Amino acid sequence: MKGGAHLWPIVVLAGALGFFGGASACSARSRIFDPDEVDAGGVAVDFSSDASPSSSCNGDLRRCSRDLHSLVDDCTGAVVMECPSDQGCANGKCVPACESAEENSGTIGCSFWTTPSAGERFDESRGGCFAMFVANSWNSPVQLHVSYGDEAIDFSEATYLPRANGGELEYEPLNGPLPPGELAVIFLSHDMNQSDAVSFVGCPRAPGRKAMSLPMTSDKTKAFQLTTDRPVSAYSMFPYGGAKSHVPTATLLIPTSAWGNNYLVIDAWPGPERVRIGTTRAALQIVAADDDTHVRIGTELNLPPGVASSVLQGRTEITLSKGELLHVIQPKELTGTPIEADKPIAVFGGAECLNIPADKGACESAQQQIPPIRAWGTEYAGVRYPNRLAVYDPGMSNVTEELVPWRIVGAANGTVLKYDPAPPAGAPERLSQGQDAMFWSNTPFVVKSQDAEHPFYLAGYMTGCESIPELTVRDYPGDPEFVNVVPAQQYLDKYVFFADMSYAYTSLVVVRRDEGRGFEDVRLDCAGLIADWRPIGKDGRFEYAYVNMVRGFRPQSFPAGECTNGVHEIQSNGPFTVTVWGFGRASSYAYPAGAGVRTLSATQVSVR
Repeated sequence: MKGGAHLWPIVVLAGALGFFGGASACSARSRIFDPDEVDAGGVAVDFSSDASPSSSCNGDLRRCSRDLHSLVDDCTGAVVMECPSDQGCANGKCVPACESAEENSGTIGCSFWTTPSAGERFDESRGGCFAMFVANSWNSPVQLHVSYGDEAIDFSEATYLPRANGGELEYEPLNGPLPPGELAVIFLSHDMNQSDAVSFVGCPRAPGRKAMSLPMTSDKTKAFQLTTDRPVSAYSMFPYGGAKSHVPTATLLIPTSAWGNNYLVIDAWPGPERVRIGTTRAALQIVAADDDTHVRIGTELNLPPGVASSVLQGRTEITLSKGELLHVIQPKELTGTPIEADKPIAVFGGAECLNIPADKGACESAQQQIPPIRAWGTEYAGVRYPNRLAVYDPGMSNVTEELVPWRIVGAANGTVLKYDPAPPAGAPERLSQGQDAMFWSNTPFVVKSQDAEHPFYLAGYMTGCESIPELTVRDYPGDPEFVNVVPAQQYLDKYVFFADMSYAYTSLVVVRRDEGRGFEDVRLDCAGLIADWRPIGKDGRFEYAYVNMVRGFRPQSFPAGECTNGVHEIQSNGPFTVTVWGFGRASSYAYPAGAGVRTLSATQVSVR
């Protein structure tokens, strides 16, 4: 298979694995992340643990608390046993903290790998600041360690606590472990030899590695690793502080404990061979956490001599060592191409610099870490960012809803899709294995497939700053971005996130789901209870709200206080998802604040 089939509507924009082994199943029997426990709609009842006591209490069951710090009675919710600070709950007992995170398959963990986006080699931004954010939502301090490939590096003088002070961002040296409830930024690299690049943005403090550059063409190189002694969540951004670079992107990182063996490639946007103009090369990046990792890719890649073990009969085979990165950049898009490995790997999809639509400026880099197929869902709520015109000027009336693209990719033949309230124009109603489709919509929607044997993937986008004429006379807010949409089955109940202070506008897209007990309140630390919820579709199971935290660099006031950029926490007693959007003049970034990555499907896609 040399890539998936594609469905592309014309849009006029107005104003089985052989020696590679199968995907592992997660079965945390404390009623946490069990894929067999689903409601009638096919959505898992649990998200990080039960949101409320079981409806069939028998007095014998125990479950893990949502924060994984204790065991509670399944009937009353009373705490039965507190876990020590170096332990967490899994399978109905206290285990080492990192093992607890591993068993519960989310985006918190103790080992992460990351790499800059392909935009690092784009002429305008090459060599810019590459940074990682680390959030400690555990109840004890966390030790942080960073390496580059197999090389341990002292990053103690490149790790800071970002502090907002009067609208300015200050950096307090960490000097030790990361305290509970804090977020650190680690400046990984920049290359001052590239400072002549048009939009170069260096790190505000000296990075741990002074020079790191991706290859100009497809090749092997190294990735960065973060390891910790307690579970954390992590994100990476290139370039950091990048509103002035005009090509930023960010991604939520998936810990090694939640990696998979089977993926479909998701590129950010169709390459030049499909849209012909205005788009640079597509990017695929694969990282190994173990030596002697054998990877098969279902297409013949054009790689330098000695990089691949074999390139023949429609596939590429390659062996990676721990910390090695296969960096593939080419005009031909690879979306829908299967990947399988004999050991867990990380897969990133992106683009060097993309235009959306293809004939409108400006371009921007893109990167997302793609979940393994086993973690793809069967139901998604698609809600784009708030109208940029309305965010720019809240007093504007009769603002036309922005029309934005969505990309959907199938993992199984015979996937049947249903939409609520109705299919957007051009949206597919059926998908085959590896088939992708792009459609445009200016209203929220819910899309679901028939069962867990037919999972699929959904991505959202922001369009370019020149795509709407009114934006061009209002300081060009925003630019193209590509972001994973979290499946409803992978919603969580608490997130810690960071909003970059170099962006004039920060908005949250919050979506919550009613599990049959009514919608639960969602509380943002700086704002209090989120209000102004709106239904999605006619089914009544999903609602969304926008929270515009910062406008024109000005903090926004709410009943419970004032919101600024920086570190924040948002939580609920029910499942919900949050996408963080930051945008400024001709620049934007977006990432989900967190997600479950538990096994939802046994579907596999083989490389033939």
